[in-house]
Amino acid sequence: MAVALAGAMAGAPAAVAAAPLGFAPPVDYPAGAAPYGLALADFDGDGRLDVAVSDFLGDAVTVLRGNGSSSTIPVGAKPFSVTSADFDGDGRADLAVAVSHGASVDVLLNQGDASFGPATAFPAGMGAATVANGGLDGDGEGDLVATNLNVDTVWVLLHDACAATPPAGPGAIQARPGRTTVGTAGPDAILGTPGPDTIVGGHGDDTLCGGAGNDVVSGGDGFDVCGGAEIVQACERRR
Repeated sequence: MAVALAGAMAGAPAAVAAAPLGFAPPVDYPAGAAPYGLALADFDGDGRLDVAVSDFLGDAVTVLRGNGSSSTIPVGAKPFSVTSADFDGDGRADLAVAVSHGASVDVLLNQGDASFGPATAFPAGMGAATVANGGLDGDGEGDLVATNLNVDTVWVLLHDACAATPPAGPGAIQARPGRTTVGTAGPDAILGTPGPDTIVGGHGDDTLCGGAGNDVVSGGDGFDVCGGAEIVQACERRR
């Protein structure tokens, strides 16, 4: 099968009254065995819109770039809808796909030049059909909403950078119970305790993770990402 793209007819008059509506003849582009959902974004950063198409029978997403090339990315079984947003804060357009038989929303992070890493599946119930993105809780992070055909529900997935295994490594800092923990001049990962914590980002680009208590987590001067179980004060990304 193919996707037909039609361009708007050039030279339309500025006046609204009685202007004829027209499109150029459609052009077919191969997009898998059963193309279903569509998302438009600039996946390769060249200033031109690209097209992502979910292939229901091919268990894949086809990316049609504005330069005429294409690529195919595997996802879970029977993908329906697809949407695009910057889910990891790196400035690139990523993809989220409602995978009906996989009972998930699969997120594919853009690696640059319209190439994507392997899909990460987030549970969304068997029969996930459509998916949309937006900032639902006001923290500036991209959240996801998916409909579920089998159980007649809508699933809301709030973005939380700390929901997975908390980051570790040379920049990891353990919060101190009962005291304010502040980041350094470099990029830090500050990890909360089971009790109430106060965590403040430093001058670097930090990942700030509250623990299980009622925490106050605030961004510093860098581009900070916050998360945790029970956050009293939301993260402020100040750059």
